[in-house]
This record gives sequence, C-alpha cells and structure tokens, in this order.
Amino acid sequence: MSQCAECGQPMHRHQLTCGSCGATVPRAARHPQTFELPSHDEHEGFVLGDEPHEPFPRHPLETAESVPAARSRARPMRTVRLRAAGPAGDAAFFSRAWALVVDLIVLLIASRLLSVVATLAIRAAEAATGETELYDDILVAQLSNIGTLALVASYFVFLHAGEGQTIGKGLVGLRVLRASGEPLDLLQSVIRLVGYVFSALPFYFGFLLAAISPHRGLHDYLAGTIVVRVGREPAEGATA
Repeated sequence: MSQCAECGQPMHRHQLTCGSCGATVPRAARHPQTFELPSHDEHEGFVLGDEPHEPFPRHPLETAESVPAARSRARPMRTVRLRAAGPAGDAAFFSRAWALVVDLIVLLIASRLLSVVATLAIRAAEAATGETELYDDILVAQLSNIGTLALVASYFVFLHAGEGQTIGKGLVGLRVLRASGEPLDLLQSVIRLVGYVFSALPFYFGFLLAAISPHRGLHDYLAGTIVVRVGREPAEGATA
C-alpha cells in the first residue's frame, strides 16, 4: 500500500488517481521498486516491489574459501619437450667404413659363386655338345667379370633405392636418404653409384671426405644424399 501525496489517503499501488481528492499519481510513484545486486563480500537480498527475494547464488569457485581447495585439486602441468623434425641422425665415418667392408665381403663371396656357376655352365655345355675345348680360363674370367659388375650395380642401386640399406648398412644401423630426409629414387641411386668412381679417384679422397663433418662423401654431394643412423634424431640442421 501507498499514500496519496496530496491528502495522505491510503491508496493501492495500482491506482492511478486518488479516490478522495482525485489527484493523479505520478508515473515514478506508481510502481515503487528497489533492486540491489549482491556483493562478493556479503550475502544481501534484493527487493522487487514489496516482496523480498533470496540472494543470487554464487559459483563455488567465486568464494574466497573455495579457491585454495580448487587449486589443490588441479593437476600439475607437465613440460613437454619438442624435437625438431629431420633425419634420424648423422652417421660417423667408421660406421660407414664398417658397412662398406661388410658389403665388399658379401660381393666378394657372390663373385666367387658366379665364377663357380660359370665354370659349371661351361662344363655342362661340353657334356651336352660333346665338345672338349669349350672351357677356357679367359672365358670364365670374362663371364665372371660381367656378372660381378651386374651384381654390384644391382646390389647398390636397388637396395639404396628400396629400403636405403645394403646388408652392411643394415648390420650397423645406417640408411641412405635424400638430403631432405626422403627415400631415394632409382635415378639418385644410380648417380650415387657412379659417384663411387669419382670418390675412389684419386686415392679414395671422396670416401675420406666423409670423415669430416657433416660426414658426406663426394658421391653423397653428387647425388644429393645423406647417410643417417637409424633410430636417432640429429641436432637441428645436422646432415650426414
């Protein structure tokens, strides 16, 4: 209930004029209301019209006493170290030397087997034709040399262009890749094989160049390749 400002007669709050004196109630006085927001420090109610209401509920994390508890429940942050992407690691000179020694041993054994196969083939031809003068040491040597060259070319070209590993490199954990870290294609593998000839002349200087950082032989520079250690990440910017 409210009162008339002119005569003091009690009035209902929805009345527009006073029933006693006929005075008009001002618009601001027709619906008196107060509105109070609760503070963060005190729980205060608010009044809309003449009816009190409960204070606004606050989130538990907004109260000062709940902040330490929330912090104690928070999981600690972990520091994650990121490694730069790149090849698996540069290959030392002696690891490459051991791999080459193993490859040469494998090729030597294969070459001897080719000589035996050539000899057996000529003997079988003599037995089949009845000729006894087909066997010739020079012929056997020529066939063995041709077979050895084909074997060496196929060995290095196809294995490097495939998995990037020969038998020797696989045993010591090395792999041949492009300088960008991608596998070799067939053309690059052929260029690298031809580069062996230039690395061997003079005095195997191109091979010895791999002993100097960044551990790349002359054939690696010619073919744009690197030799990396499998399973290890190199320092940023390192090549092999």
